[in-house]
Amino acid sequence: MKLNDIPFNGSSQSKNSLLGAHTDFMFTSLTAVPAPEKEAVPLRIVSQFMETRAPAIKDVPTAKEQGIAVVMPSDRGFAAPKAVPADIQARLQQAIASSLKDPEFLKTASSYASVISYLPGAEWQRSLDASLPMLEALAARMPKE
Repeated sequence: MKLNDIPFNGSSQSKNSLLGAHTDFMFTSLTAVPAPEKEAVPLRIVSQFMETRAPAIKDVPTAKEQGIAVVMPSDRGFAAPKAVPADIQARLQQAIASSLKDPEFLKTASSYASVISYLPGAEWQRSLDASLPMLEALAARMPKE
């Protein structure tokens, strides 16, 4: 089948297009549809592009389980200029790590709570670097039009 890539400015636009039956499917993060069965038009998640199944949708297989060797986690993070002194970087990392364990924050961020995890800056950079070969291979296979 030939697919048409329809770029949107964010998941809310692509979700509206899907719910309005203007598109047939969408790629998005779990946080954009935290309760797919409760949407105005119930949605069906067919695959997760994660290394392992997310606890919130444990019945949905990963792409790898379906024979598609692609992992595309929805990483979010904080970045600072390289020149930020190490002591300030450490304070920022500690503040972020603490925030992600705060019960009030987790209650407010309920759509994200099931997938929140924390990696300190250097570990997150290694994780991003490790994903690069897979993403480059995926990009090389994409049609160039």
